[in-house]
Amino acid sequence: KIGLDKYDIIKLNSNKWNSIALGIRDLRFFKIEGTQNSVSKFINHPREEVRREAHLYFIGVLGFKGLDFLDDLTRPLSEWDQIQLLGQLKKFDDQEMPNINRWLKSKNDYVILFTLNIVFNFNRIETKDELLVLLNHSNEIVRIKTIELFSKFEFEEAKSILIEKYTSLSIKEKYAFWTYFNKIATIDDTSFILKHLEEADFEVKHIALKTLVSINKEEFKLLENTTNDETLKKIIHFINHNYGY
Repeated sequence: KIGLDKYDIIKLNSNKWNSIALGIRDLRFFKIEGTQNSVSKFINHPREEVRREAHLYFIGVLGFKGLDFLDDLTRPLSEWDQIQLLGQLKKFDDQEMPNINRWLKSKNDYVILFTLNIVFNFNRIETKDELLVLLNHSNEIVRIKTIELFSKFEFEEAKSILIEKYTSLSIKEKYAFWTYFNKIATIDDTSFILKHLEEADFEVKHIALKTLVSINKEEFKLLENTTNDETLKKIIHFINHNYGY
C-alpha cells in the first residue's frame, strides 16, 4: 500500500539493524550498566554486526564478568571478533577472572576456541585437566590449539596421551606435537623418535632430528653414520652445519 518493493524493505531492515548495533556501541562507549537484559537479546542475532556489538558491550562494560554471555552463545565467533574481545579483556587485567573451565566444555566449538585463546593470553594454567580432555575433542582445530597450549606451558602430562595416539594424528597435529615434544622430551624418548624418523614429511623429520640431538647426541651421531635415507642425511648435515654438532 505504501509502494515499498522488496529492496526497499531490505534497506529498511538493514538501517534498523545498523541503528541497533550503533545503539549498543554507544552503551559500551558510555559504560552504561543495567541494560544487560536488553542487550542479551542480541547475543545470537542473525546479523553479525549486531551480535558483535552485543558481545563487545558485555566485555567492554563488565570486563571478565561479562564473559557470562558465552553460556548462551550458539552462533560462530570469528577470529576477528575474538581478537577484539581479547583486546577489551586486556583492559581489565587487574580484575579477578572467573572460573573459565565450564567454557572449555561448551557444545559450541567457537566458545571453546575463544576460551583457549583466553587461556593462552592470560596464562590460565589451572585449566590443565580440562585441556587434557580436549586432546580427544572431535574438532581438529581445538585439538591443535590445545597441543599448542601444552607446548607453551611445557606441561608433560600430555606426552603419554599424544604418544599413544600418535599414529592417528593428522599431519597438522603432528607438527604441533613435535613442537611440543621438542620442549619436554628426555633421553628415555629416544626409541620413540627413532621409530618415527621414517615419516614422509620433511618438517616432521627435521624437528624429530632436532629433538634427538638435543636429548641424545650419541644416537644422533650413530644415525648419521648408519642411515641410508638421503633426506635424513641432508637434514643431519644441515643441523650439524647450523648448530655446530
